[in-house]
Amino acid sequence: MIDQMYQVSEEKLGTNALVQNIDILGDCGNYDHDKFPWHANMADLQCKKLIQCIEEIPMKKRFELFIGLSRVPVGPVAEVTDLCVKTMTPESLAYFAFEMSNNTEYIEKIADRTVI
Repeated sequence: MIDQMYQVSEEKLGTNALVQNIDILGDCGNYDHDKFPWHANMADLQCKKLIQCIEEIPMKKRFELFIGLSRVPVGPVAEVTDLCVKTMTPESLAYFAFEMSNNTEYIEKIADRTVI
């Protein structure tokens, strides 16, 4: 997967792989355009690819993506999470919020990004 992030492999990455790549770069502290411009640019590129996938993702997965990415310290992630919310209907947002509030195991999986 890392080889795909750095474009050694040209295979198209899915949502999970993009999220994992963004998370790896964010957790490693490599998202700093001054200190690590190449890594930060790669994280930006992964976010752009993820934005292009949003329309294809089912509503529930968009909600999970929004929650899962909310703690990732990478600048462009805010654009991804904003788009997730903007492309959801108020009814679906309320439904998934209700579902999440009644299922603590589901909340933990989303927080760990194991269901995205």
